[in-house]
Amino acid sequence: MYFPHRIRSDNFRGAIMRAPLFATACVASLEAASAATLVGYAVLPADTFSPGPTSGQFIGRANGRTPPFLDRQPVQGVSAIDRGPVPGSWIVMPDNGFGAQDNSADVVLRLYGVKPDWSSGHVYPVDIRTGDVLPDFGPRSFIDLSDPNRLLRSPLQADLDR
Repeated sequence: MYFPHRIRSDNFRGAIMRAPLFATACVASLEAASAATLVGYAVLPADTFSPGPTSGQFIGRANGRTPPFLDRQPVQGVSAIDRGPVPGSWIVMPDNGFGAQDNSADVVLRLYGVKPDWSSGHVYPVDIRTGDVLPDFGPRSFIDLSDPNRLLRSPLQADLDR
């Protein structure tokens, strides 16, 4: 459905008439979503790390974990997901690390390849290019993101290491 970002007087009435239809569609989709049933799940443990520069230097001890995490980067905390190279695999991007930019300056922004097993509940690392299951989150399971042209407002750790 098209909703113009600027409403001119000649199409204002049409936009007003479409609003109830849009609201009805939203309610209908909510009703359908409430009928969903969880049929499986998979968990990536909080203590999942990949090789990389030491992380956690700007956070305190919490949840029984004592930072810093020497020569390791956190994998958990997924905030973005897309289809992976083979069916059943996914490319995921963790969030900014430890909850805020101020305490996450030593976290490298990465994309990881994963394959959840919905029946066992495990999440397996996969080669980010081929989808082959790997024994751990090693270098073949991720791609470091960088911003060498400084298009982002904040520097990325991967750019600071160069």
